[in-house]
Amino acid sequence: MVFRMLAVLYEFERDQISDRTRFALDHKRAQGEKTGGDVPYGYLVEDGKLIPHPEERQAVALILDLHAAGFSLRAIARELEARGHLTRRGLTKWHPDTVAGILEREAA
Repeated sequence: MVFRMLAVLYEFERDQISDRTRFALDHKRAQGEKTGGDVPYGYLVEDGKLIPHPEERQAVALILDLHAAGFSLRAIARELEARGHLTRRGLTKWHPDTVAGILEREAA
């Protein structure tokens, strides 16, 4: 019985920690702060805050426009290549998964 009580208390505390962490990260994102991981395409980090990267934001706008027009991920990637937009790593070759990741991130 004691073990079960301790297990319930541990589970409750774990849920509390998870909630506090999620709320803190949501707050930081709402403030435009970087919360970890790679810097998203279309942004730079300056003083811990995400700021728009002008050239990359042009590519992001094109991706959103082409997606809204019904282009496939592969067609969007080819159009980015044709217009000379570079990936974050400076490559001229775009992958449909990269385009999908940008669309997913921008939709959130």
